[in-house]
Formats: sequence, C-alpha cells, structure tokens
Amino acid sequence: MATYLGLDLFTVGRISTIVQTIAYFLLILGFNFARKKNFTRHKNFMTIATALSFISLVVVMIPSFSSIISGISLSTLNSLSSITILHHSLGVLALVMAALVILKPASG
Repeated sequence: MATYLGLDLFTVGRISTIVQTIAYFLLILGFNFARKKNFTRHKNFMTIATALSFISLVVVMIPSFSSIISGISLSTLNSLSSITILHHSLGVLALVMAALVILKPASG
C-alpha cells in the first residue's frame, strides 16, 4: 500500500480534508466578525485559516500534484483536466492574496 509521511494515502486525504474543513469554518467565523466590525478577531481567524490552508498546500497538495505531473509525457499532460489546473491556479492565487492581506501593515 502506498504511504506518505508514514501514513496510508487514505488517512492523509482524510486529515487534509479535516484541516481544510476547519479552515473553511474559520473563514466563515472570521467573515462574521468583520460584519460585526470586530476586525481584530476577524484578522486572527483569517490568519489561522490561511496558515492551515498553506500548511495543507505545502504538505499534501503540492507533493500530490507534483507526483501526478512528474515523469509524464507532454501528450499526457495535455489531457490533464482543465478543471484541475484551474482549481490549482485559483487556489494558489487566493492563498497568495490572503497572505498579502495578512502581511500588509495595518493602516491608521
């Protein structure tokens, strides 16, 4: 059975899904704090959600995608789903934008 980080791939997938679900709920909570004008709590929740997403991206998603595209021919790469590439592109863009907002110094 294939393993990653000493765990079977099914377990790694479950852990990644749980981490992403927690990040999603933190985003919802953070959004509600912003609506209530509690921007300190909003930033804290968004920072944690972004960190969780970044960890999941680096530890699970990038290695998984790299293993898919490494060693395959260009003709096979052309058949890689457009949806998959769009998903990866938008996800990385969203994560980079979130990190830039978090790292931006507060004004005023």
